[in-house]
Amino acid sequence: MLFDNNMLQIHRLSITAYAVIRLSMNTLAQTFKALSEETRIEIAALLLWRGELCVCDIVGSLGITQSKASRHLRYMLNAGLVANRRVGVWMHYRIPEQLPAPQRKLVAMLRELLDSDDYEPLRAKLEQHVDCCRGAPPSRAEGSRRGETEDMP
Repeated sequence: MLFDNNMLQIHRLSITAYAVIRLSMNTLAQTFKALSEETRIEIAALLLWRGELCVCDIVGSLGITQSKASRHLRYMLNAGLVANRRVGVWMHYRIPEQLPAPQRKLVAMLRELLDSDDYEPLRAKLEQHVDCCRGAPPSRAEGSRRGETEDMP
């Protein structure tokens, strides 16, 4: 017999370990790609500082268009760095609590790096624009099209 049962089991474990390592490396590569653009790092900073933000808060804080913010947020969502939820007509984004180990470590490192007075101007912009959509009624076109009303507290 060329392979005994123990050797076959070791071979299966080796393949499984290799797959886990490749998956971990892929996750790490996708995370670095998602954070390789300045706007996405700024978005991550805003989310780390406030926890969860409406896309309009991100747009106002960074002075970018809604389409640009959505494009960057979609890239981060696909990489697993952000999660989203709909509140009425607005999308809210946050960094998930449960991240794979490589992402969790990079986010922790980013949080530490952003804990500096160098980023105070960005924090100040965030404070000026946070909660910009609270209390604002949905536009007539969105409200009538979706048949929704604002459900935020």
